[in-house]
Amino acid sequence: MTDTTRTALLLQQAQNGEVDPKALAAEIAMLQQQLEKQSQVIQTLEKDTVTDPLTGVMNRRGFETELNRTLANARRHGRQSALLFVDMNNFKAINDTFGHFAGDEVLCHVSTLLKANIRETDILARVGGDEFCIILNDVRSAKDAENRANLLAHYIQSSPVNFEGERIWIEASIGSTCFSKEDDMIEVISKADSAMYAKKATKSN
Repeated sequence: MTDTTRTALLLQQAQNGEVDPKALAAEIAMLQQQLEKQSQVIQTLEKDTVTDPLTGVMNRRGFETELNRTLANARRHGRQSALLFVDMNNFKAINDTFGHFAGDEVLCHVSTLLKANIRETDILARVGGDEFCIILNDVRSAKDAENRANLLAHYIQSSPVNFEGERIWIEASIGSTCFSKEDDMIEVISKADSAMYAKKATKSN
């Protein structure tokens, strides 16, 4: 007999005067606790499906959901939003030189740094190996988004990671694009990605 079935039976017996109301109250309280625990488990599982296990920030699945929501709000309410695409220029060299544990430390460091320097209304996600995306809500202009991208790149490049007595310096390229009413998710990501590669090409020259 399941807990729910037992509670229903006790309720029926209480209505017939066949069970102590205190026993029924205790049974209902226990059932409520179990339901709350189940709800917490479900919430944890749902969070895990949209969270990057290494860095703790949103993963690509969660990011795509949020980007689609932001695009819909931009169309509906005329809000100016932007997307930043972050890529580390020397991540392969870091892995090759210091090992993958150092690479993981760098990814966690960068995600923490980015999260600390964006607003609570902005959304950070790890979308690939060494790639992050940031949704900037309510930006003033494309220039504003670009300035924020440049500032974040400066923060990353000015903050080395200390790993086993070594200082690891990180280089990052960050592209930015503002949403237009005609853009869909793929177009916005493509524009931000292209802007990032343009920044990367400038640094390599």
